[in-house]
Parts: sequence; structure tokens; C-alpha cells
Amino acid sequence: ISAGLLFLLTGFLALQPLSTDLYLASLPALRVHFDASVSSVQLTLSAFLAGFAISQLLAGPLSDRFGRRPVALGGAALYLAGSLLGAFAPSLAVLVAARIAQALGVCCTVVCARAIVRDLYEAEPGARVMSRALSWMGVVPIAGPVLGGLVQSAFGWRTNFLVLAAAGAAMLAATLRVLPETNRHRNPHATDLGALLRNYALVASSRNFWANALPITGSYGALFCFISASSFVLIELFGVSERAFGFTYALVTLGYLLGTIAVRRVLARLGLTRSIRLGATVGLVAGSSMALLAALGVQSLAA
Repeated sequence: ISAGLLFLLTGFLALQPLSTDLYLASLPALRVHFDASVSSVQLTLSAFLAGFAISQLLAGPLSDRFGRRPVALGGAALYLAGSLLGAFAPSLAVLVAARIAQALGVCCTVVCARAIVRDLYEAEPGARVMSRALSWMGVVPIAGPVLGGLVQSAFGWRTNFLVLAAAGAAMLAATLRVLPETNRHRNPHATDLGALLRNYALVASSRNFWANALPITGSYGALFCFISASSFVLIELFGVSERAFGFTYALVTLGYLLGTIAVRRVLARLGLTRSIRLGATVGLVAGSSMALLAALGVQSLAA
């Protein structure tokens, strides 16, 4: 894979964590600005996640029918529009709508990135290519909150959405310049409702699908529970400043970066299935430890 295409695919994948992590330090400020409850402000995150999840049901079939390039271009353009709408949102409801638009757009880029790798590689070589992209993407959960905290402290929450708009514009320009069409076998019936329902039923009946989906679902569910509460807990409960929030959050997400670096070696030694089992086990132990600390009433920033 060329360096330019690998960089573009990494950017596609990075838009999703950047969209959730960059503005985390702004959540308490959003609550004050819109005079809203914590749960109402958290809708800006949950609406993004819901939009991202649901739109995957359509983004894949659209790219199968029309090709990866047009869907990726449309997704990047929609993401840019949603980011600009968020930057100038006059109300929390408009901001939530902007977040949904961002989610729809970024879903198209993420789905296309994974589909492009499948177009070009078999399963295990493709997994190694994805791990290379994810290794670079692993910087985002660390750098995103740090940058977002600094921007929030200096300029306010609207500027964080302008930064996201700049990222969307960069991905749109790079897609126009770098991305080739890799779908050589387009399916004109990919978006037929009957075919979609049959395909989803087939996937849902696959034990292999559930063996892969359940660990990922559990891991991401736990991750986003932490993400949605982190800024309120760190800033309002522990008194961490907006500027320092990103650095504190980055220490937690360092484990993600180390995992993306280690996974290539683990894949080479254990293969795909055993690597998934190992990752699920590590996640179970870590999550159980956090639950135990909560049950014991431990309230410590270090813990």
C-alpha cells in the first residue's frame, strides 16, 4: 500500500476518535453556555455514537453499489458541513443535529477505509495493514484531548468545532487527490431492501460474527461510558483545569496506543482468533478491576 493511501486511510479512521475526544474538555462549558443539564449535554456524544452506529447499515451497501470513492467524498463533505454547523450552533438542539451530521459523514469514511483494505488484501494481511493504520491513529486519543483542552482554555468550545471542520476539509481535499476507486466489482443490487435484510439475517446467524462483535461491543461500550463522564469527573469532581484535562486524559489513553503498537506482534505470533481472545481477556480483567474499585467506594484520581 502506498504511503499516501495509508495516510489517508489513517485519517479516515482517526476522524471518529478525534470527533469524540477533541471536544471533551468543552462539555462542562457547553453545560454552562446552554444552561443545560449534564445528561442533555452528553446527548452531543450519544447522538454522535447512535448516528455512527445506525448509518453503518447503509454506508457499506452504498459503497458496494456506487464505489468507495464517491461515498468517501460524500462522507467527508457531510462531516465538514456538520462541523461548521456545530461551530455556529445557536442552541443545544442544533448542536446535537450537527453531531448527527458529523456521525453520518465520518461513518462513510470509516466504512470505506475498512472496505478499501478488504478490496486490496486477504484477511490476515489486511489485519496487519489495519494495525499499521491504527498504530498511527493511536496518537489521536492522546493528542486530541490535549489539543482540545488547550483550545477550550484559550478560545472556547466553538473553536474546537472549527478545528474539526479543518480536519474534515483536509480529508476532503486528500480524498480528491489520493483515493483511487478500489471496488472493481460493484453490486447494483447492494441497496435493495430485500437483499439488505437477507444479508443482515445471514450475518446475525453467524457465530463468527458474534464471536468478533461481542468483545468489540463490550470494549467500546465501556470505553464510551468513561469518555462521556471523564470531563465532568475530572474537571468538576477532581478540580482538574481545562488546560490540564487533556494531559490527564492522555495518561489513561496511553494504554490504547501501546495496544495498537503491540497488536502487530501479537497477530504475527498468535493469529487473528487467539489475538481477539487475548484482547477480550485483558479487557475483562481491567473492567472488573474498575468495577471493584467503584464498589469499594474508592475516589482517587490515581486509581
